[in-house]
Amino acid sequence: MLSLADVLDLPVVRRALPEVVVGDAALDRDIRWAHVIELPEPDDLLKGGELVLTTGLGASADPGAWTASLVEQGMAALAVELGTSWRDVPSAVVAGCARAGVPVIAFHRPVRFIEITETVHAAVVNAQFALLARGEEIHRRFTELILRGRGVPEILAELCAAVRNPVVLEDASGSLVYYVSGPPGDDLALSAWADLHRAEARGEVAEGAVCADVRLLDSGWGRLMALSLENRLDDFDRVAVERAALAVAVDLLGQQHDEQLRARSRGAFLSELADGRVEEHDARRRAEALGFPGTGRGALLPVVAAWRHPAYARGRGRRSATGGSAAGGPPRGHGTGPAG
Repeated sequence: MLSLADVLDLPVVRRALPEVVVGDAALDRDIRWAHVIELPEPDDLLKGGELVLTTGLGASADPGAWTASLVEQGMAALAVELGTSWRDVPSAVVAGCARAGVPVIAFHRPVRFIEITETVHAAVVNAQFALLARGEEIHRRFTELILRGRGVPEILAELCAAVRNPVVLEDASGSLVYYVSGPPGDDLALSAWADLHRAEARGEVAEGAVCADVRLLDSGWGRLMALSLENRLDDFDRVAVERAALAVAVDLLGQQHDEQLRARSRGAFLSELADGRVEEHDARRRAEALGFPGTGRGALLPVVAAWRHPAYARGRGRRSATGGSAAGGPPRGHGTGPAG
């Protein structure tokens, strides 16, 4: 995003000899657009975040009310070209903007407003495009890590390098899961994380952090955050944290999916083993492949206790007695069932 300080540094603006009349502390305020207003009643003209340019022509009748209307609409800053209507910025304008924390800029040299608006709009669009491009690049790097089989540690290390600040992953209860401190070191990173939780416990909005929820399907799993220590967090850092949270969720979902598939495979094997539908040599091979313990040479296969209806059990016995396909009867071991 373009800041007011960036706007004041534009060559077309510097040619106007800008002076910050009030609001030096708010020069980092974001400028979303630039708009020229000379109407005496400027109601319902802004969306918020605009740099308003004026000569004061329409505001001369009641500068205080005119300024109050723009402040209520969310004006980000006011730039006044002196010499046409006002030799100095009226005190009512300065006071109204000062109360609202809105910077006032005085132009001591005439300037074509169209040149300023064109330049500001181009800079805003270029900044948005650059942000989009950087966001896509960090998203591509996270995707490559996942495709190469990397997980949460590598994703967080990449995020830490991108935002140049510590990053922390916590679960839904607020417990620490993983973090990368970077150059500030573990003590500072963990202290900042603890401070954030203390601020939230007091009901305050935590400053100096960008957070994104990690969601698995429709449920919240936890939270990923970047903590501002050595570098200021900006719009790109917010995008990077959001992209990283998505990558972490994909990795966690993949791990859960793998475990579910393994559990289903093991369950299917045990079910077939209980029903006597697995040959002995196949059973041992499948047990080893599925990771069951105690399947080495000479060891017993896992014992499966099967509870059967008596009639079904007697039927199986008759089939075995007549040369059916039962491979040696039930598996040896401690399997027991109700006597029926």
